[in-house]
Amino acid sequence: MLATGYLVGIVEWACMLALAGHLDTGEQPLGVHPDLSHDAPTPPGCPLTVQVGLPAVDGRQLSFAVHAAADAATVCRGAHRRTVINAARFRTGARGFDVYEPAPHPSTSASSRRCSSRPPSRGRRSGPS
Repeated sequence: MLATGYLVGIVEWACMLALAGHLDTGEQPLGVHPDLSHDAPTPPGCPLTVQVGLPAVDGRQLSFAVHAAADAATVCRGAHRRTVINAARFRTGARGFDVYEPAPHPSTSASSRRCSSRPPSRGRRSGPS
Protein backbone atom coordinates (compact mmCIF):
# COMPACT_ATOMS: atom_id res chain seq x y z
CA MET A 1 0.00 0.00 0.00
CA LEU A 2 1.07 3.56 -0.69
CA ALA A 3 1.95 5.28 2.60
CA THR A 4 0.70 8.81 3.16
CA GLY A 5 4.23 10.21 3.40
CA TYR A 6 5.09 8.81 -0.02
CA LEU A 7 1.84 10.19 -1.42
CA VAL A 8 2.76 13.68 -0.18
CA GLY A 9 6.17 13.29 -1.87
CA ILE A 10 4.55 12.24 -5.16
CA VAL A 11 2.22 15.25 -5.04
CA GLU A 12 5.15 17.58 -4.30
CA TRP A 13 7.08 16.09 -7.21
CA ALA A 14 4.09 16.57 -9.55
CA CYS A 15 3.89 20.24 -8.53
CA MET A 16 7.62 20.71 -9.16
CA LEU A 17 7.33 19.05 -12.58
CA ALA A 18 4.46 21.41 -13.44
CA LEU A 19 6.83 24.33 -12.80
CA ALA A 20 9.61 22.98 -15.04
CA GLY A 21 10.66 25.67 -17.49
CA HIS A 22 8.66 28.40 -15.73
CA LEU A 23 11.20 29.52 -13.13
CA ASP A 24 14.17 31.79 -13.65
CA THR A 25 17.71 30.42 -13.42
CA GLY A 26 18.66 29.97 -9.77
CA GLU A 27 15.07 29.82 -8.53
CA GLN A 28 13.68 26.72 -6.84
CA PRO A 29 10.23 25.84 -5.51
CA LEU A 30 10.17 24.97 -1.81
CA GLY A 31 7.20 23.12 -0.35
CA VAL A 32 5.77 24.94 2.65
CA HIS A 33 2.32 23.43 3.29
CA PRO A 34 0.65 20.22 2.12
CA ASP A 35 -3.06 20.01 2.93
CA LEU A 36 -4.03 16.65 1.48
CA SER A 37 -6.50 13.89 2.16
CA HIS A 38 -5.59 10.21 1.72
CA ASP A 39 -8.94 8.73 0.73
CA ALA A 40 -8.24 5.28 -0.68
CA PRO A 41 -5.56 2.58 -0.59
CA THR A 42 -3.25 2.11 -3.55
CA PRO A 43 -1.94 -1.44 -3.94
CA PRO A 44 1.62 -1.99 -5.19
CA GLY A 45 1.84 -1.77 -8.98
CA CYS A 46 -1.41 0.18 -9.36
CA PRO A 47 -0.85 3.23 -11.60
CA LEU A 48 -1.45 6.56 -9.88
CA THR A 49 -2.46 9.62 -11.90
CA VAL A 50 -1.76 12.99 -10.30
CA GLN A 51 -3.32 16.19 -11.66
CA VAL A 52 -2.17 19.58 -10.41
CA GLY A 53 -3.44 23.04 -11.19
CA LEU A 54 -2.15 26.45 -10.15
CA PRO A 55 -5.26 28.50 -9.34
CA ALA A 56 -3.47 31.13 -7.24
CA VAL A 57 -0.15 32.96 -7.39
CA ASP A 58 0.59 35.63 -4.80
CA GLY A 59 4.07 37.01 -5.38
CA ARG A 60 6.41 34.08 -4.68
CA GLN A 61 3.61 31.99 -3.09
CA LEU A 62 2.17 29.31 -5.38
CA SER A 63 -1.04 27.54 -4.37
CA PHE A 64 -1.71 24.27 -6.16
CA ALA A 65 -4.95 22.30 -6.33
CA VAL A 66 -4.19 18.58 -6.47
CA HIS A 67 -6.06 15.37 -7.24
CA ALA A 68 -4.66 11.85 -7.44
CA ALA A 69 -6.57 8.82 -8.67
CA ALA A 70 -5.99 5.11 -9.19
CA ASP A 71 -8.44 2.88 -11.06
CA ALA A 72 -10.98 5.76 -11.20
CA ALA A 73 -10.99 6.07 -7.39
CA THR A 74 -9.87 9.29 -5.74
CA VAL A 75 -6.77 8.51 -3.70
CA CYS A 76 -5.85 12.05 -2.71
CA ARG A 77 -7.19 15.58 -3.04
CA GLY A 78 -6.41 18.92 -1.55
CA ALA A 79 -3.97 21.79 -1.83
CA HIS A 80 -0.24 22.25 -1.72
CA ARG A 81 1.57 25.55 -1.24
CA ARG A 82 5.10 26.20 -2.48
CA THR A 83 7.31 29.29 -2.30
CA VAL A 84 9.78 30.25 -5.01
CA ILE A 85 13.21 30.82 -3.44
CA ASN A 86 16.69 31.79 -4.55
CA ALA A 87 18.45 28.42 -4.26
CA ALA A 88 21.99 29.75 -3.69
CA ARG A 89 20.85 32.20 -1.03
CA PHE A 90 18.87 29.44 0.70
CA ARG A 91 21.86 27.07 0.77
CA THR A 92 24.10 29.82 2.16
CA GLY A 93 21.58 30.69 4.87
CA ALA A 94 21.10 27.03 5.87
CA ARG A 95 24.80 26.53 6.66
CA GLY A 96 25.80 26.64 10.29
CA PHE A 97 22.62 25.21 11.79
CA ASP A 98 23.03 22.52 14.41
CA VAL A 99 23.10 19.01 12.97
CA TYR A 100 21.57 16.24 15.02
CA GLU A 101 23.05 12.78 14.89
CA PRO A 102 21.05 10.22 16.84
CA ALA A 103 22.79 7.77 19.14
CA PRO A 104 23.52 4.48 17.38
CA HIS A 105 21.05 1.68 17.80
CA PRO A 106 22.72 -1.22 19.63
CA SER A 107 22.42 -3.42 16.53
CA THR A 108 23.83 -0.77 14.18
CA SER A 109 27.52 -0.19 13.67
CA ALA A 110 28.78 3.39 13.63
CA SER A 111 29.94 3.02 10.03
CA SER A 112 26.42 2.24 8.77
CA ARG A 113 24.71 5.12 10.61
CA ARG A 114 23.31 8.00 8.61
CA CYS A 115 23.29 11.59 9.76
CA SER A 116 19.95 13.29 9.86
CA SER A 117 19.16 16.87 10.60
CA ARG A 118 16.49 18.37 12.75
CA PRO A 119 15.30 21.94 12.85
CA PRO A 120 17.45 24.09 15.13
CA SER A 121 16.03 25.55 18.30
CA ARG A 122 14.33 28.83 17.44
CA GLY A 123 17.04 30.74 15.61
CA ARG A 124 20.01 29.10 17.33
CA ARG A 125 23.01 28.60 15.14
CA SER A 126 26.22 26.84 15.93
CA GLY A 127 29.50 28.63 15.54
CA PRO A 128 30.43 32.24 16.12
CA SER A 129 27.69 34.85 16.31
